[in-house]
Amino acid sequence: MSTDFRGLDPRGLPLVSIVATCYNQESFLKETLHSIKAQIYPNIQLIIMDDCSQDESVDKIKEWIDRNEVTCKFISHTENKGICKTLNEALEYCEGKYYQAIACDDILFPDKIELQVQEFEKSDEDVMVIFSSWELINEFGNTIPRRQLVKYRDYTDYSDFFGEEFFGIIVAGSVLIRKKVFELIGNYDEELIAEDTDLWLRILEKYKIKYYDMIAFKYRRLNTSLTKTATKTKWLYRSIFKFLGKHLDNEYLTNNQINAGFKRYIKGLYVINNRTNWFKLIIKNKFSFFTCFHFMMATLGFTYHQAVRITKFLGVFIPG
Repeated sequence: MSTDFRGLDPRGLPLVSIVATCYNQESFLKETLHSIKAQIYPNIQLIIMDDCSQDESVDKIKEWIDRNEVTCKFISHTENKGICKTLNEALEYCEGKYYQAIACDDILFPDKIELQVQEFEKSDEDVMVIFSSWELINEFGNTIPRRQLVKYRDYTDYSDFFGEEFFGIIVAGSVLIRKKVFELIGNYDEELIAEDTDLWLRILEKYKIKYYDMIAFKYRRLNTSLTKTATKTKWLYRSIFKFLGKHLDNEYLTNNQINAGFKRYIKGLYVINNRTNWFKLIIKNKFSFFTCFHFMMATLGFTYHQAVRITKFLGVFIPG
């Protein structure tokens, strides 16, 4: 991305690679890209990834690039690969010391990158992620009041983070990542749908995550989001169970944390949309009976390991 639009000298400043991911977001993508261009921080590399959008997103991205005379890397897929594969592909082109991913319906505040880079530069080398708070908006850009379930704070180890209601604490758009962490722990897990929570947990096995107190970006909630689309519910269920199988056997966790984590995530299936929609989805989903069964086992207090043995005996999908 052109780094002189603010009239600032980028020499000597760490490069930040921003990856903007797009899938059928023609109505919002220009707002996202403008928010990247409007960053006060001057040394930014922009990479735009379109994952085979079926709307006019690709044409609008090209139009935005030409009209704003922006230097960037634009990759347009001819088949849909999913968010994790798309981000892993983008990482191959990232040259920055720091890395930011943002969906093309969200909006960065102008000082987001600058303030988090400043915080990184005075932090210890074992801090690999800095995250901040965020503002929730709807499809029209109006603010949606939200209830903050936990107090934001620094996280220094795996079990510390896992012990909280961690799902959704750290929202990807609010984050700046030290890019070298991917060389140390590996890239996004392409078998999962929720790429970010898995990444935070893997990072915390060896490194630290730091909270910086600011409102970093606007996170747009749409009715077509993954957790509100019935046709993708089976995929979401599979991914969550894969996530459970991957993390709940971790050596850093106590039995109580394993059991609590299992209960929390199975109950999460219940509240993905809302209770009414969840029961409607049960009827349509081929794994519906066993989803109910898992929820019942968690509610009755079965441990994760007991649930695995029972479900394997019944032939239910639970990854090892």
